[in-house]
Amino acid sequence: FIYSHLSCGQGGRAKSALHLLTSIAKLGKETTRELIGIFDWKFSGFQRIARPDALEKRMSDRRATLRPTRYFFVIWVLSLLENADISGTVQILSCTQVVGPLLGHLGLDSSELQLQVLNYVIYLLSSKTTRMPVKVYKLVISDSFL
Repeated sequence: FIYSHLSCGQGGRAKSALHLLTSIAKLGKETTRELIGIFDWKFSGFQRIARPDALEKRMSDRRATLRPTRYFFVIWVLSLLENADISGTVQILSCTQVVGPLLGHLGLDSSELQLQVLNYVIYLLSSKTTRMPVKVYKLVISDSFL
């Protein structure tokens, strides 16, 4: 059900699926752990979902109904990272299908969303309590994503 909505090509259905996934992730650490464990992180539709659309570039009004699918993708990934334990965080940040689209189009997001993502990524990579493997540092800080 979720994957069909994410890959259908209709923005409204994809936004609904991402909103549902975000709500599940925000329920708590245990549900986030389960969601990370069962989700197909090799899902090929992330690149299309996270691509900025033309409406976002023209839009000055940021009402939720007009927000692009990318916004909901970014909020979902952030909610996962905020509620995940260290192994879940490593799993998400090790996934090029997620990190690539998340950081690859960050320059086209609103300044508020850019700051939110960058602050959280910097926190994760610099925190002494969340030791990340070297492969995560290399992926997140690579030239192709910056």
